[in-house]
Amino acid sequence: MHVFPDGWCAPLASGYITHTHYDRDLIVQRYHIPSGDIRIIPHGLYDQYAHIRSAKGQGETGIKEDYVILFFGLLRRFKGVKFLIEGFEMLPGRLKEHSRLCIVGEAWEDQESVKKVQASPDKEKITMIDRYVSDEEVALYYSASPMSLPDPYTA
Repeated sequence: MHVFPDGWCAPLASGYITHTHYDRDLIVQRYHIPSGDIRIIPHGLYDQYAHIRSAKGQGETGIKEDYVILFFGLLRRFKGVKFLIEGFEMLPGRLKEHSRLCIVGEAWEDQESVKKVQASPDKEKITMIDRYVSDEEVALYYSASPMSLPDPYTA
C-alpha cells in the first residue's frame, strides 16, 4: 500500500497511469512508487469539441486582434510556456499591435509563467486564463485562435 503525504492511501491500486514520462518520474520521486507500477498512456486527440465560427469565438472571448496565438493545457514548468511569453515579447512592434497571446489552462506547477505574464511589458496583449476551462470554452478559444502552438517542451 502506498501512503501519500496528505494521508491518502491507495490500498486497492494495482498500478498507476500517467500521460508522460515526466509525470511518471515526478510520481516516482515524490511518492516513491516503483516506476514499474506506473504505465504511460499518451493523451488522445482533442477532436470532440464543437466547430464554431471564428467570429463567434472571438466575440464571446473578447478577442479582437488579427493574430491570435493559443497555448492550451495545464501549465507545467517542463512545457516551456515562459519561452512562449518571451518570444511574444520579442515580436516587432507593428505585428505585436495586432496580436494576442492566449494562455488557457490551470497553472499547476508553473507559477513562474503566471508571474512572467503579470510582469510583462506586454501584459495587456496577453490573455491568461488560469483555471479549469469547460469543453464549451475550449471550443471558443480554439475557434478564436487560428494559430495553436504545441508546447515548447524543455524536458
